[in-house]
Amino acid sequence: MLGRHLLGDKFPVDDWSIEIFSGSEDYKKSDIYGENSKYGYVCTAVHPLKDNNGNVVAFVGIDCDMYDRIKTINSDILRFYLDLLFCFILFVTLEALAWQYFVISPIRTISSAVRNLISKKHDRIILKTLKFKNRGDDIEILANTFNKMESDLQKYTENIKKISAEKEQIATELNIANRIQSSLIPHTFPAFPELKEIDIYANSKSAKKVGGDFYDFFLIDDSHIAFAIADVSGKGISAALFMVIARTLIRNETSIDKIPGEILEHVNNQMCVENDLGMFLTLFFGILNFKTGELHFSNAGHLKPIIKSKFRKFKELDVKKNFVIAGMPNLKFKNEKIQLTKDDIIFMYTDGITESLNEESQTWGIENLIDTLNTIDTSTCPPKNIIKTVKEKLNEFSKGQVDDETILIIKYQGS
Repeated sequence: MLGRHLLGDKFPVDDWSIEIFSGSEDYKKSDIYGENSKYGYVCTAVHPLKDNNGNVVAFVGIDCDMYDRIKTINSDILRFYLDLLFCFILFVTLEALAWQYFVISPIRTISSAVRNLISKKHDRIILKTLKFKNRGDDIEILANTFNKMESDLQKYTENIKKISAEKEQIATELNIANRIQSSLIPHTFPAFPELKEIDIYANSKSAKKVGGDFYDFFLIDDSHIAFAIADVSGKGISAALFMVIARTLIRNETSIDKIPGEILEHVNNQMCVENDLGMFLTLFFGILNFKTGELHFSNAGHLKPIIKSKFRKFKELDVKKNFVIAGMPNLKFKNEKIQLTKDDIIFMYTDGITESLNEESQTWGIENLIDTLNTIDTSTCPPKNIIKTVKEKLNEFSKGQVDDETILIIKYQGS
């Protein structure tokens, strides 16, 4: 076209017009003229009009301003991206809310419950009020695991409280038993201050609250004293009860007209009766006439006493070992006799002394005990100080007490 025209205007036919009129019936024509064209930045479109015979008799066209179109397109694109951004933000928000409700909030609740549980402020209904059931995911497994852990912990705590209460009761009963056991063993020294012929001292330390070791001594008449040292098998309450029975029977059976072997025979037969636990004890028992120094004794499986005669060193007393007490009924126990002279010392002990261990698991042994005793000047050292010296040496060697430790010393000072 040669220029812009209004409806009804006439203009000369040019090649472009001829091309339209001579085109096929489906022919359409559109062109876009750039910004630097003489028509400006427009889009022109034409369409032929035909008569009844199919001949093109006219055509219609339209010019569109591309600036307006571009603005419309840009506006549509911007709206599309804004809608897309809104949908994205809405999706992210919904996803975050879903995570918050289904994941983060339950985890925070469980975490809070765990902190409360640790701080002992837990409430067992915390997790049970949340709808963790039928989720079928790890959160439900975690919640159920915590609920079970909390339930088990509560049961464990209740059991601990129950056990603690029982232990407290047992400890109280053990303290009572310890006081009762202590009351049965002589603790007052000097034991017989009116007797100048003898000096007796003893010390006993249990590995537990109560033990099976015991010593005893008592006057039979105005010239005879009976004494005993024993070690019951085992430790604890059962050993302590067995010890009480043995002590009671020894005192009941002892009389001036019986020798030690005969006394142990009667004690053994009575302790074998209904001894279902199979307990037994080793026992060294003697009767000393402190007017004459004559000592009768019998050894029922116990350690040999250590004796020191005047101007001589300590050594083991050569005694015969009979069978233990309560091991078998109707046994005979050998009775033996020695004569003590002035300043003779009899040192009796239980195996907790010699079997004490050091850091290298070595036992103290009878040799160390005798060597320690021989370093003591017994002419100026009373039995109390002898025991003190022995215990000090033992504590230097040992890493700690592992068994009941008992020592009984009798020093014969002459008539």
